[in-house]
Amino acid sequence: MIEAMTIALEGRGYSCSVLAYGDKDSKIKAGKRDRQFNVTRIGKDRRSPLRQAVYLTTLLRMAKRADVIYATDTYSVGLSCLFAKKLLGVPYILRFAGDSAWELASSTGEISDDLETFQSKRYKPAIEARKLMRKAIMCNADNVIAVSTFMQKIAGIIGVQPDNCSLILNSVDFLQESSTIECMAPAIVKLRDKLPRDTKLVGTACRLTAWKGVDLLIKAAALLKNTPEKIQLIIMGDGPEKENLTLLAKNCDLQNDVHFLGRIPQSDMAAHLKSLDIFVLCSLYEGLSHTILQAMKAEIPVIASNIGGNPELVKHEKTGLLVPPQNATCLAEAIAKLTKAPELRKQLARNAKADLNLFSWARAVNATCKVIEKVLK
Repeated sequence: MIEAMTIALEGRGYSCSVLAYGDKDSKIKAGKRDRQFNVTRIGKDRRSPLRQAVYLTTLLRMAKRADVIYATDTYSVGLSCLFAKKLLGVPYILRFAGDSAWELASSTGEISDDLETFQSKRYKPAIEARKLMRKAIMCNADNVIAVSTFMQKIAGIIGVQPDNCSLILNSVDFLQESSTIECMAPAIVKLRDKLPRDTKLVGTACRLTAWKGVDLLIKAAALLKNTPEKIQLIIMGDGPEKENLTLLAKNCDLQNDVHFLGRIPQSDMAAHLKSLDIFVLCSLYEGLSHTILQAMKAEIPVIASNIGGNPELVKHEKTGLLVPPQNATCLAEAIAKLTKAPELRKQLARNAKADLNLFSWARAVNATCKVIEKVLK
């Protein structure tokens, strides 16, 4: 998204420079031949505190020549932007797509509360310190861009004033895909060729963290194991829960029915999604899922947890199915319903793709330019 937005802003007459964590072979490239912009990377070869210090000093140097800073991460980037504003008076815009304070506390097992409960409940000092830092970063921003009405609501609970928070929905039509949407992923095609023709491939794509709910998908598959519905799970992604999920699949006697493909490059994601029969995302919270949007674009029916920004993407029984969070039985029932109803799968997929015009990249760019001009004034 950073590369695409920078190219779009350059095309609107803005002069842009990018500061990013990552090595020379990382995702962001310095524009196209006719749209060049400077990219400065802070490499991974330094220890974390040193990297953050180098990032801050580099940002302060670049900020002296900037009229405004656009930050895409609350902590690692936003904190440096806060320093730049206090020291140099340079305004910053903060994109708010997820609550890193909750994500960190949840992934380490420090909390089990949902995102909304997390905002008002008090925890141990280390978590409260992270919440206070997040509040300072967000409330000092000259504008906060929320990617969904749900995240806009969370920003308000944190303390961001309504007139200082803009809603700009996520989009996926800017993504550059190496293959056309009609192509299938060879690895999944090879797997499908070995299976009975009536077997349905149910997949998910996410970072393998506890709050993404992949364990729930495996448990739902276990509930369907001795039923007429024949399914195989395709799990795309990597992360700290990989070992636990592999063990769970084995304990559920699904070691031959769950296939871990690892991290899929973004350029190949469309082909992998197109190779599925059903896409599932049963996470405990989402800002506004790019992956659900990609599944809709690939015309694959979606089942999602009825939480966070998911209901803004999925209209129950019109553009997909919504299930209660953390409920394996309801998830299994939704999967079974779609496996038995090919016409329903097609209808949901068609309706969802028709809705994609609501999540247009051109709209996102236009709205971002309006926010920038508002801040510059």
